[in-house]
This record gives sequence, C-alpha cells and structure tokens, in this order.
Amino acid sequence: MTHSSTITIRMATRIWQGIDAEMDNVSQTAYQEGHDSGGDYALAVREAGWTAVGGPGNSWPPDDDPIAVTLDRSQWAFVVKSIQASDPIYVRLGDHESVQLGRRALQVIEPRL
Repeated sequence: MTHSSTITIRMATRIWQGIDAEMDNVSQTAYQEGHDSGGDYALAVREAGWTAVGGPGNSWPPDDDPIAVTLDRSQWAFVVKSIQASDPIYVRLGDHESVQLGRRALQVIEPRL
C-alpha cells in the first residue's frame, strides 16, 4: 500500500463495526466458496480496523467515539461494493440495523473516493 493511494476516513466506531461485520460475512463466504484471495482481501480490511484500535485483542471504543481507518482506494471501493450488494438482502430480511449501518458507512466513505 503506497502512501499516495491511501485514504484515512474517520467515522463513529459503530459505523466501522458494521463494516467489520460486512467484511466478516464477505470473507467467510469467499472462504466457503474456495475463493481464498477474496477472503484474504476482506480480512485485510478488517485488520486495518483492528490496527486503528491498537490490535485484534483490544476492545472497541464506545460506539460514538471516532475511529480513523486507513485503506487504499481499491479497498475502500471494495467496502462500498460489498455494502451495496448486501443492502437489498438486508432490506429483504428486515435487518434494519444492518441497512442503517451500511447506508451510514456509504455516506461517510463515498464522498472521499
């Protein structure tokens, strides 16, 4: 990841937790379907969030506290694409919390891309 291609985005921890959960779903699906590189890519996005809070063993800050996550442009685009693909599924399932978190994440991320 070169410095010039990275983008740091600050958001509420709760919004990042929604992204983390989305990337968890994406990685698990990819691994189950035998697409290890896709699973690894989503896992790398999750790891960036863990790094932002001091490592994978650390607790998440309170929901409203800001978290600054740095990814490269293609990783942020992957997050956006994943959220957009999941939105109609969450709507159909009636998972209002996931719909709201995804849409809030898009509001924060898309203007920066």
